[in-house]
Amino acid sequence: MERPETEREPPPKRRKSSEEKNASGKCSSREKEAERTKRSGEAELSQQRTLPSRDSGAAAEEWTKRQVEGSNPWTGVGAEKTSAHFNHVQGASGGQTLQRHWEPCPLRRSDVPLPPGGSAGFDFTVMSYNILSQDLLVDNSYLYRHCDPQVLLWEYRLPRILREIQDHDADILCLQEVQEDHFIHQIRPALEALGYRCEYKKRTGYKSDGCAVVFKTSRLSLLSANPVEYFRRGDALLDRDNVGLVLRLSPASDPASSFCVANTHLLYNPRRGDIKLAQLAILLAEVKRTSRLPDGSTNPVLLCGDFNSTPWSPLYRFLTTGRLDYKGMAIGMVSGQEKHSRTQRQLCCPLWSKALGINSLCQYQEGNSEPNCKPQGEVQEEPGEASCESPTVEGAISDLTVEDDAPKPSQEVSQRWRVSHSLKLLSSYNHRLSPDGREEITTCHSRTAMTVDYILYTPDSPAGPSPSSSSSLPGGRGLQLLGRLSLVGSPELEQVNGLPNQNHSSDHLPLLARFRLQHR
Repeated sequence: MERPETEREPPPKRRKSSEEKNASGKCSSREKEAERTKRSGEAELSQQRTLPSRDSGAAAEEWTKRQVEGSNPWTGVGAEKTSAHFNHVQGASGGQTLQRHWEPCPLRRSDVPLPPGGSAGFDFTVMSYNILSQDLLVDNSYLYRHCDPQVLLWEYRLPRILREIQDHDADILCLQEVQEDHFIHQIRPALEALGYRCEYKKRTGYKSDGCAVVFKTSRLSLLSANPVEYFRRGDALLDRDNVGLVLRLSPASDPASSFCVANTHLLYNPRRGDIKLAQLAILLAEVKRTSRLPDGSTNPVLLCGDFNSTPWSPLYRFLTTGRLDYKGMAIGMVSGQEKHSRTQRQLCCPLWSKALGINSLCQYQEGNSEPNCKPQGEVQEEPGEASCESPTVEGAISDLTVEDDAPKPSQEVSQRWRVSHSLKLLSSYNHRLSPDGREEITTCHSRTAMTVDYILYTPDSPAGPSPSSSSSLPGGRGLQLLGRLSLVGSPELEQVNGLPNQNHSSDHLPLLARFRLQHR
């Protein structure tokens, strides 16, 4: 979901920052009345629900079956009427679905014949899906004025989301905007009944949603699970509640092998690329730590999520090339969500506080004592935000290794204004549709249609279209991309009245990719 980011405020006196007001605008009285009507309808539908507890396996399985079949899982007053009305909504709207197909990708190392008795490795599928939190949908109802109000109700959306998950039958699910109460009482019991184990991290503060990583226990074992919080008390840059989750998994068929799966949902605000980069640095540091093996080598990595950044944006290039030179870069251009920056503020050097304990290689580091560097040009501070010279961002973090023992002053300057990472990531998608080159779309609502969701991976060979694939993991322990579920463009989404609609119950499309992990 594309939406303005709210500030940390305890309920019930929840205030919006000037930043959020500017981004979202004011809803008309007509919109507010529509929202009140919808909330009232949801409250009525919520009466007398009966849900299985987490531990009631048979009840959970039966409830899941009803969900996946699309029937109303609750009994009580109005249940028959609700189910009949939902069927009417779907029939009246034509029931059009997006046509997505499986795209096989050319194999790389597996093209070489295996030796006698050799194993092809462990093949598995990964889905990344922002399922659209109901609380956020209600709070940002102006984004869904194009939708039939009935298809926005959670009672309508939940069984279709579960059915979509079951139909794709992925081995690993990376889910974003998973509302905590829905996760505890509905989503987790349903997925556990399908043979999944669920790891969850709620956003910090008073946010009601979070990220989940879910995997089939019949195929994978959990070695470690590390939640990641981006909020840092007292740091004016890292004052948002976004989170991540990093797991290390092992194939049941090959316990000696393992790989790292990370899931996140970065800040939405298009004008705060500085915050997004700092959040990403925290995640990459944890991924690097989790993926490191005792012998010094690194496990393969899958990095999934809603990054609220478009392809070919500076943040995306940073992920896929491993380097970002940010001197003179406008903060509002980092994510590529807006064609023209609404602010002239530029990224500062260093990008984040020395106190964060993360260096410019996006790795954890202690006792960093590097020279400070001043911001470029004159910067107009926004109210409540820290300048580059504030105590929260003192100390430079430039420690890149250079070939020359005595680098030239120009080299020193360029290195100060650079961050990098060593994960060597590729995208599972091309971001353009063939054969006409139209842009792929992963999220769509009344305000925008663009790609912000990704499944990134570490490749097993140096062959590849991206500079990030110039080196690979030792011993061919990377991942081979075997195929992916195709995406669509804007014309196809217009034909189904955008997202969400009667058949697609989120404002994001699920991404699905298949990989091969070579046995060690």
